[in-house]
Amino acid sequence: MKIKLSLFAGVFALFSFVACNNQSSQKEEAVATPVADSAYVTANWKLGVQLWTFRLFSQEVALAKVDSAGIKYVEAFLGQPVDN
Repeated sequence: MKIKLSLFAGVFALFSFVACNNQSSQKEEAVATPVADSAYVTANWKLGVQLWTFRLFSQEVALAKVDSAGIKYVEAFLGQPVDN
């Protein structure tokens, strides 16, 4: 029984090794795919900022800083002072 089991394990290992190293003899033609245009990739992104980034400022000043950067999506956080 041990001989059959070791023979089976050896054959299995041989087939596994051959299958893993199977390289086609024909070289596949490299398909020229253009690099994804960054405008196409980022077309559906929405850039936002959390006001924690400006935690040392009041909420009014933080919103002014975010607006000056041209960012339209903002997430507030609890604990930021509302007034100056």
